[in-house]
Amino acid sequence: MVKPKVSIEEHRRWLRSSHLLEKINVDIRAVAEKLGETLFGPSVDFFVGSSGWPNINAGPLISIGEATETKSLFGLGYESIIASRLAMARGKKFTSVHSPRIAENMREIAMSAKPVDVEAHFSKKPSLELRFSPVVQPMGPSAPLKMLIEAENPKIPKKVYSLYEERMKSTEAVSELISRGFDNYYISKILSAGILGEEKRLVPTRWSITASDDMIGKILINKIKGYRENNEILVFPSYYLFNQFVVLLLPGKWEFENFEAWAPKTSWGLNPEEYTIIAEYEGWRGRWKYAEQAGGYYASRLAVLEYLNRMKVQGRAVVFREVYEGFYLPVGVWQVRENVRNALSHKPKKFASMQEALDEVKKYLRLPLKEYMKRSRILGQSGLKYFF
Repeated sequence: MVKPKVSIEEHRRWLRSSHLLEKINVDIRAVAEKLGETLFGPSVDFFVGSSGWPNINAGPLISIGEATETKSLFGLGYESIIASRLAMARGKKFTSVHSPRIAENMREIAMSAKPVDVEAHFSKKPSLELRFSPVVQPMGPSAPLKMLIEAENPKIPKKVYSLYEERMKSTEAVSELISRGFDNYYISKILSAGILGEEKRLVPTRWSITASDDMIGKILINKIKGYRENNEILVFPSYYLFNQFVVLLLPGKWEFENFEAWAPKTSWGLNPEEYTIIAEYEGWRGRWKYAEQAGGYYASRLAVLEYLNRMKVQGRAVVFREVYEGFYLPVGVWQVRENVRNALSHKPKKFASMQEALDEVKKYLRLPLKEYMKRSRILGQSGLKYFF
């Protein structure tokens, strides 16, 4: 499993982001009033930290009020996203990923396909703070967990329980789950909780998100390589949360290219004067190194592969992502995945020629298209003549 690298600069950005909360209108006091050493509510997720690995904190996320799962956040504004994460307390148990010492009921809650009402007892009142990450959704208040009591029975799928008892490789287990319709969010959660794999080790959530996107993607790549080649030129746009996405699907065998262009003063905008552009590519034979774009690349690729699998075709896909100045707080890589999924859920615009399609793509992007063309492995240098 690939472990995403975290640079010093990335950590600094996360720290700076905490000072930007003042730009968001969230009623922190209303959340603080509901926090105490005992909390009752639905456990909507399971989180494993990465700090100090292999000795980490792990435990459930308990919602103060109605349960809000990550996949339900798409379409909400910054205030609503931050408010929903603030209203979610994290119970922490310190343990080792190699020999995890977490209660069996905690694993059962993680395996549940639906939120489970629980009564959590903390060693102290959860501290009211918010942490940001480019991969994981914002994290709210947390405290060490003394005891966790189930108020109802978890809804554990039989197949998942059997996989927990078996010693099967994670990739094989994920393939089994995909064939039965389980989504990436659920698979990521149980992978993180140490349900899958031969060793039954805990996996930091920020790693499990990317690992599940990558594993599911590779499963789908193997499937679509047996499909006919796409014979149309299609364009799909989507805009959400100061992120503009455009997906260009071309005829041919499977290839994938992903562009990210970050405006200055955004969480990955390293250059204070101009856009930071990152290009990633993989051909028919796949990649040999971890993508610099980290989780965003694998999330974007997964959404494209899901579409191709639905259409029963393979093709060459180019995804353009532009991140604008309003995106000053990272909310997690789910935003990338859901934005591309949203683009591909709508009827595409069809074109008879590459030039017509590229002219359409230009309408949605701020940067000159030649900036992408000169970096592109799929579009190639020959297309530059259209834009000078």
